[in-house]
Amino acid sequence: MATKAAVNVAKNQLLGGDDAGFWALLAGLLVTLIIYLVIVAIFLAYVPGRTEAVRARLAAKPFSSLCLGFLFLSMLVGAVPVAAVTVVGIVFIPFILLAIFAACVLAYLVATYTMAWAVLSRIKPIVPSLLNKLLATAAGLVLLSLTHYLWFFGWIINLAVVLFGLGAIAAVCAKTMLARREGDAAEEAATLPPETAAADKPAAGESGNEPDSP
Repeated sequence: MATKAAVNVAKNQLLGGDDAGFWALLAGLLVTLIIYLVIVAIFLAYVPGRTEAVRARLAAKPFSSLCLGFLFLSMLVGAVPVAAVTVVGIVFIPFILLAIFAACVLAYLVATYTMAWAVLSRIKPIVPSLLNKLLATAAGLVLLSLTHYLWFFGWIINLAVVLFGLGAIAAVCAKTMLARREGDAAEEAATLPPETAAADKPAAGESGNEPDSP
């Protein structure tokens, strides 16, 4: 009885008692939730190290991730008018928009997973299994979906979640690229023959000003 009463209240609040519209909305939410969970499961199963690195970055530095996410999203959105101005880049605008959409979805999911896991871990220690991570993400997605019905503040909350995730993703990607570049430079230096390495070093008389002759 309590469940049925809750469903009736939800129908009246959201759709004014329209049964068909309510069940269509509920079915859409369930399908979206399943698709999001499949995406999260793929990343947790195939790139767990990178996913956990993003989660750790967001958990450790949330404010800097928010600011970096704002800058990163501004850069992505700003690429659209820049491509339009160049005329030649107009053909790339659909791909840019698709990249923005994919980045925002991934950022939303990783931020939701991070926040839900942090909250649940504080309430009770949880075994970090794939099933528990998916359950935590599902709970976070359901709660965040309810914020869409908050007047004015709903879209701000969801935008902030996207910015948190974008900032963490951008920070981890930048750190990975920098580490890879440093590794390539070190590998290249290690493969140089001794004669070349010695020639690259400045001679003793060339490292500074020559002493004045007496």
